[in-house]
Amino acid sequence: MAWLLREGDVLGSAEVRSGPFALWASYPAKNREVVYVISDAKFTHSLHRKADTKVIFCDRNMKVLKVSDLSPRRLSPIVPRSKWAVIADQRVAQSWHIKVGDQLELRI
Repeated sequence: MAWLLREGDVLGSAEVRSGPFALWASYPAKNREVVYVISDAKFTHSLHRKADTKVIFCDRNMKVLKVSDLSPRRLSPIVPRSKWAVIADQRVAQSWHIKVGDQLELRI
């Protein structure tokens, strides 16, 4: 388990996975508190989700490049410079007030 932080403040615990379809077989439909951090993700999906999802795309240094709201059963836009995607339930992520340019940190 890892921690997702912004300026030293803990946003939540996170599971780290690899690739845009890393969540394909095991998307967490029941636990909305889980935050997923996907490495090597230029896009992602919400194919198994039943609730709205917030996707935060970051560069290799975890600086926020794009923040997207993703409806259930959709593919996100492609973000060419993205190295990381943070995926969270929209209601959970709204309280973070993340914006483009914010610096995130992942502590394992």
